[in-house]
Amino acid sequence: MDAIPALKAAMHAFMSKGFDTADIEVSSAMDASGTCEDGFKEMKVKRIVSPLTKDNNIFFQLSAISLAFINICH
Repeated sequence: MDAIPALKAAMHAFMSKGFDTADIEVSSAMDASGTCEDGFKEMKVKRIVSPLTKDNNIFFQLSAISLAFINICH
């Protein structure tokens, strides 16, 4: 699943007090940043470095904060 639809689903679930679903959707979105990085690592040309590493790390950290809030509300 792509990160944007997962985050939209998480927001909807959170607002409906579906905290378990929100947790799953945010976790799914978090996986997208790792998948992106893995894609660059698997490229045959070894000199290509992901131009999104910093953004992926920030996204992952913000998603982790979101999970913390979801767990507080749960």
